[in-house]
Amino acid sequence: MTSLAQFRTQVAAKMGLDNTTGSKDQTLMNDWANQAYLEVMAESRIKINCASMRLIAGSSDYTIDPTMIAINEVYLATSDQTYRIERVSPQEILDYRIGSQGQTSSPVQCYAVNGGDRLMIYPAPVEGDSLFVYFVKRPLPLVADTDTPNDLPWEWQKVIEYFMLFQAGQYINDKYSENGSSYRTLYREELGRMKRAALHRGGRRLSPAVVGHRRRFVGSPSQTGV
Repeated sequence: MTSLAQFRTQVAAKMGLDNTTGSKDQTLMNDWANQAYLEVMAESRIKINCASMRLIAGSSDYTIDPTMIAINEVYLATSDQTYRIERVSPQEILDYRIGSQGQTSSPVQCYAVNGGDRLMIYPAPVEGDSLFVYFVKRPLPLVADTDTPNDLPWEWQKVIEYFMLFQAGQYINDKYSENGSSYRTLYREELGRMKRAALHRGGRRLSPAVVGHRRRFVGSPSQTGV
């Protein structure tokens, strides 16, 4: 595992930055490392956690735990069935609510994420059912020199260095990397390989595109797909 100090040493050596304690360059490198760690975990979805959320009868909006930086899948468990619910846009949820005129007779069928902390569901549950959420958890920040990105498998940790080199190239207007653009390309390519590896590891395929009309929910206005 590569430590924060090791990331800084590698980047400073390649880009000629000042890695002495308390220097501006060292502070920036620490920030870049943490920015990379957060972005890589959220975008690659290389590590997925699961948590349950107890719903409240009649309640349609919930606050998302701030440790959840990306939601992957959601399913609902009632007293007699378990099924995956569909993700839609916040605007669609509002349309369904307006069109339903308060319809709450059916189990939850869809959800939306509004902003960074609001989970909207439709229709409102009539019982205290449970949502099970598969999500990306916010990684612990790298603070001490010995801290390592433990949530990121060691074979992919080079991606953090590429991101830091990209930021450093912009910072110093490095002509050899075209102001960091060549490192940005390496970063995006490595991130792409990570995402494909995660997909293939589980034997998953991308969901097919939905063409034509979307299915209608109870009490909802008609929706036309593209």
